[in-house]
Amino acid sequence: SDREFQANGEDNRVSKSIDLRADYELSERDRFSASGEFYRRDAGSHLEENTLLLDTDGDAIQRSQRVRRGDEVDRESGMVLDWRHSGEKDGDGLTVTVQRAESAERRPLRFTENFFLPARPPTVQDQGFFEEQVRTELAIENEKRFDSGGKFLAGYELVDDDAAFKIAQTTSAEPGQPSAIDPDFSNLFRYTQTNHAVYASYELPLAPWTMLAGLRLERVDLEARQVTTAQRNRQDYVSAYPSLHFAREIGEQQSLTFSYSRRVSRPAWQDMNPFRVRMDPYALQEGNPDLQPTEVDALEAGWSREAGQRSLSATLYARRSRDEVTYVTTPISPTVVVTRPENLGESMSGGLELAASNRLMTNVDFRLSGNVYYNEIDASNLGFDDERSTIGYSAKAALTARIGERHRAQLNLNTSGKRLTPQGYRRGSTVLDMGYRYQLRSNFSLTASVSDVFETRRDRIVMDTPEISNSIRIQQAGRIVFIGVSWSLANDANKQSESFEYE
Repeated sequence: SDREFQANGEDNRVSKSIDLRADYELSERDRFSASGEFYRRDAGSHLEENTLLLDTDGDAIQRSQRVRRGDEVDRESGMVLDWRHSGEKDGDGLTVTVQRAESAERRPLRFTENFFLPARPPTVQDQGFFEEQVRTELAIENEKRFDSGGKFLAGYELVDDDAAFKIAQTTSAEPGQPSAIDPDFSNLFRYTQTNHAVYASYELPLAPWTMLAGLRLERVDLEARQVTTAQRNRQDYVSAYPSLHFAREIGEQQSLTFSYSRRVSRPAWQDMNPFRVRMDPYALQEGNPDLQPTEVDALEAGWSREAGQRSLSATLYARRSRDEVTYVTTPISPTVVVTRPENLGESMSGGLELAASNRLMTNVDFRLSGNVYYNEIDASNLGFDDERSTIGYSAKAALTARIGERHRAQLNLNTSGKRLTPQGYRRGSTVLDMGYRYQLRSNFSLTASVSDVFETRRDRIVMDTPEISNSIRIQQAGRIVFIGVSWSLANDANKQSESFEYE
């Protein structure tokens, strides 16, 4: 039998934001700053999915339609308090910063299932996603400069995250009939993480080079609590992240850099929820509370040239990643699979990044960047024996035109190639975005943008192992059009933005 599937959707979004900032000079050396922001987005969505099942002769044996309607509210707010005490030398000083940010998302959905062949009464189902996050930060940093030209910087950071994620779903029922909470979907997950970090760096001129050495030590305590199943998982660890950089200026326009660094990327807390959710009759999804952070060791050598509006740069790099987060799909029956995030054993990559920007004519600028690289992954820790490798690429191009003092227009092109996964690969696509801004006053502007102008944004995910073979094509349902108004209380003509945001 053959299955035909078609989806059509529409989203309507309205966003509102406000930013406030105040600065106060306490004395010649002391400055206090306070800022706050608020953002709210309301969105309505409508999606129709039509499914047709044909027999071997091409005759229809089943036809149905699933309609999804939703209303989404997304709120974000935050504040920052900052105190700066300047030292005797220019650049010296002590800075203390306190921040707090809150976000909440509400996404209730209603599904209506219509059955045309064979005909039977429709069913309705309610679903909801509710997410709350609070982040509190404290940073203390001291900077000291020496007569020799050296600079010492040391500090302490505290970051505390508290998040809750609740999803709920009812069982399908005919309109007007009672329904119950679906135990295969509904659950509550809470996550807390506290990160203490101390760091120091020392910059020393070693003519004609400049050296910058640094070390960051982190202590992390986290708890992942699945409230519905009474499952609790804890992690605590101490890690060190060293870095060493050398830089040299060649004349007034060129520079060389060589560097080593170790960086860390921690898993998204949503990926650590162990509750197994049934996405549809054939697919389950669950998180992994034992996910470890990804650590990347990087060696880089770079060259750059800056001459007025013209900029050129090239970076040669080699990187080794450990415990990179990936997603593995496993069959648990002849017709059902479960997808779960796992830590990839090791990944190696090396390549060349190029970038260029220039002014083509009086009012037209361009930016180009590209990355060609070799990538090799080792997923033997996940039960996949062979090391696999590929040549990948990505590139970006932007053309910005200024038409008079008030008008800005931009074309933005992005393309990406093949990326490896433990079970196969993922293909990228080429996408064109457009943006336009009209500056009514120095602090007031209108912005319009169109994402994916030619509707070419798509991903193709291929899995090919002895246990599972599958190909999934994901494509955005149409273009996204954004129209916005920006008003700043600070009337500063020098802060007019040249960038656009695309979804």
